[in-house]
Amino acid sequence: MKNYKAKSCLAFGLLVAALFSSGTASAVMVVDQQPMKVDAMYEGFLSSMDLGAMNADEFVSSNNFILDTITWWGEYDGATPTTDSFTVQLFSDDGGSPGINPSYVIDTSSVSRQPDDAEIFRYSVDVSSANIQLASGSKYYLAVMNDPLDGNANWFWTLGDFMSESWYRAADTDAWWLDSSGNFAMQIEGSIADVVVPEPVTLSLFLLPLIYLGVKLRSDTSA
Repeated sequence: MKNYKAKSCLAFGLLVAALFSSGTASAVMVVDQQPMKVDAMYEGFLSSMDLGAMNADEFVSSNNFILDTITWWGEYDGATPTTDSFTVQLFSDDGGSPGINPSYVIDTSSVSRQPDDAEIFRYSVDVSSANIQLASGSKYYLAVMNDPLDGNANWFWTLGDFMSESWYRAADTDAWWLDSSGNFAMQIEGSIADVVVPEPVTLSLFLLPLIYLGVKLRSDTSA
């Protein structure tokens, strides 16, 4: 009987602890840079590993979060290829610029492609299973390159504006160079764990039985 009461007390204690620590995951839009038209046309930069045109754009994590989805926009200078070959990388900050080596290389085998407006395409990839954790207040850099596997089309990463800054380099062993021609069209979504804190009255209702079980167990043990 004593063992049963001890287990009951422990189970209730774990329930109260879970009440403090559990939470629901809430999705947040960490970056939202929409494609921008100028004179009814979209503009973009060639972004290709094979052609020595690597581009990256920076963002600051607004909170501690786990990456869910990465979305970007682009277009081709020729016929739309059947198969894309994207390289998507996430770099940490190294003294105000992207590091030489990526912190994460994104699995692009499931990238989706949808037409968006008549000229450009919208690409998206779910990365929630990769458990990519970013720290609040930290700066990161997203790099996106594409070397289609068929056809002769080159791929251009669509710009989000013409006033901000981005980064480029020719090879994956080079340092990055700052470019003030604009930033790139992209969206980044993540999930934050919202801790649920019970109200004082509700918490008291949960604690009273726990206190009673503790006192009762102590009394039984002393008897």
